[in-house]
Amino acid sequence: MSSTDEAAGSKCILVLATYAFPFHEWISSKNRRVLFTDTTNKKHMDAPVIKKFEHVEFFDSFSTSGLVELRALELQSKFRFTHVVFQAEQDVIRAARIRQSLGLTSGQSL
Repeated sequence: MSSTDEAAGSKCILVLATYAFPFHEWISSKNRRVLFTDTTNKKHMDAPVIKKFEHVEFFDSFSTSGLVELRALELQSKFRFTHVVFQAEQDVIRAARIRQSLGLTSGQSL
């Protein structure tokens, strides 16, 4: 993200989706959106939905895979996440750990 994007208040939101959910309808299209979700959700997402996100990654065993956190860290330099949101209660701690690792102050913390 350029300093112009930061000055304009542009946000890049990392979405952790254990289940299929229309986050693209809930998060403004003015924000950059990156989706991490379970491989089983592919069947619920057609090309027009996927295009609503700047980047989408599917993970086997999303709920237990440590690759989710690792990919967030790896992609931080590219996307410069400003927020991490989730839908499932089981991801509360995961989202807080990611926020802490990325140095984000918005949202729940550990």
